[in-house]
Amino acid sequence: MAMSIHVSLLSGRSVRLRAPPSATVQDLRQAAQKTLRTGIASLVSSEGELLGPEKCVGEVGLLEGDRITATAQQARIVSCRRCPGFFLVRGDGSVLAWGDVCSGSPGLPRELRGVRQVAACSGGLAALLSNGQVLSWGSSCPKEAGRLTDVREIQATEEAFAVLLGDGSVVCWGSERLGGNSAEVKEQLFDIKFLAASLGAFVAIREDGRIISWGQHCYGARSVDEPYELHGVLQLVATRGAFAALLDTGGVVSWGQGVRNAESRASLCQLREVIQLSASEEAFAAVRRDGRVVLWGRNAFSGVRQLRGVQRVVATRFAFAALLEDGRVVTWGDVHYGGDSKALRHQLSEVCDLWASCAAFAALRADGSVVTWGDARYGGDSAAVAEQLRDVRRLAVMPSLGEINDLLRSRREDSSSSSSS
Repeated sequence: MAMSIHVSLLSGRSVRLRAPPSATVQDLRQAAQKTLRTGIASLVSSEGELLGPEKCVGEVGLLEGDRITATAQQARIVSCRRCPGFFLVRGDGSVLAWGDVCSGSPGLPRELRGVRQVAACSGGLAALLSNGQVLSWGSSCPKEAGRLTDVREIQATEEAFAVLLGDGSVVCWGSERLGGNSAEVKEQLFDIKFLAASLGAFVAIREDGRIISWGQHCYGARSVDEPYELHGVLQLVATRGAFAALLDTGGVVSWGQGVRNAESRASLCQLREVIQLSASEEAFAAVRRDGRVVLWGRNAFSGVRQLRGVQRVVATRFAFAALLEDGRVVTWGDVHYGGDSKALRHQLSEVCDLWASCAAFAALRADGSVVTWGDARYGGDSAAVAEQLRDVRRLAVMPSLGEINDLLRSRREDSSSSSSS
């Protein structure tokens, strides 16, 4: 029998929904999202507990007349190092794009909503949506990709895509030469936890630490220095021909092209207490806990050694941008790929977050405005959408459970005071 449940936003807006005990929390979230016309990230019980989306309403203990809180989905910017532009995903799931993101099509797919991640190859783009499905467009994207469900992650080489599914398996399509065919290692692709792509190869790491690679040897597949297994992996990234893994010890392991030259060997000695990795097509960047940056690979920029107070680094194909603790941004690398931001020095202050496309950067400031630079064709010029980018809120600014609990406690106290008076 269906029961009534009150769902409230932190702003105070609310809706009463009816749901049977067998309905999932995800069903309830989607119903509230549709009725309130607001993107909803999660649902929290009156006791401040996060309700698991796959659990049933009855299983999480919801009863007739219960009141729960919904946290609104914040607007966010999505792109990747090989993507020819940027996507702004609004709170309601609608998408605003700029750059060369149509990939030869007359326009973006009408179904493009709730984008979580994008991947790009030379012939098309693919987007992972909030419902776990993949939407692809362009000459290299078969319609079969749209039939996939429960997708966790998507990666792309120059001419192939690979997706990691919820059951830990991997599905590929595209150029067989550049990673689109994983038949040789298919039986080993289970319980996959991490997936990354170079220009022509994929690497997957299983939960037991085993490393599996396929694609072109010259792009890092089955490299002679590839580890057999790695444990405690936190992050996996790739250049055009090499891979690097961040471990829970703060150390880094890298293999493939250009990671064993003299300059790289000197840098590798400094890879300790690392908290984040980033990669361009030619070099890796590691942010250490002390705020310093270590670079290694081909054409690594030595001047970055003087940087201090670095919080995060992102990369286009041939340039890097670092977000500093004081909200400033420092760039280096090829000027045609966003490596020179001197002309924007005064605008790049009070920056909260950074993103990178294939040849441009986007910075979100504390006032909600977005600053872009780099190749105008690939997102460096956002003038056409400037009005819509004036009040973008930071991706990571979501209320914590502690903040939600404080608000719920305050509301209960107010309600109690009102009733007693």
